Order: sequence, then C-alpha cells, then structure tokens
Amino acid sequence: MLIRDPAEVAEATNLIGARTLKVVGGRLRAGDGGFNQPWSWHLDPDTVGISDGSVEVCVACPSSVKGDLAYWLRFGWFCPGSEILARLR
Repeated sequence: MLIRDPAEVAEATNLIGARTLKVVGGRLRAGDGGFNQPWSWHLDPDTVGISDGSVEVCVACPSSVKGDLAYWLRFGWFCPGSEILARLR
C-alpha cells in the first residue's frame, strides 16, 4: 500500500508496533499500481486514509476483492480488514 498524504504517513508510522487498531481505506483502482503485486488492484495513494472506524460494507480481505474485482471496482472503496492491520504491528 502506498500512502502519499504526509499526515496519513505520519499516522501509519506511529501505528507500527502500537496496539491501537485503525482502519485503512481508499478508492480502489484496477492494476497493481506498480506497488501492490501480486494483486490485480490497488488503493489510489491520493485517497488512502486512516480512521478509527469504517462503514462495514467496504471492509474485506484482499482475496475477496480479487475474487470479485468487478463488483469492488463498481463499489469504489476498499478497507482492508485485520489481515492488513496486523502487519502494521
């Protein structure tokens, strides 16, 4: 995942090793974006944000997005679930 907003980068950096759970989300785009291999999708770095919560309809695991990419691209937003958040620890 690539995050461009300096404030969001700082928050993500502060979360590394922390025991605080946050939700990462952003606008979903087709293709790996040059940084999200081996997936056939990526989050638009200009839209990635970190929050305390999210609308449950955008929360899923990466394999769910891969399994129905057309649906997720129409929906537009994706908030990786705890599988991604656990990697920040």
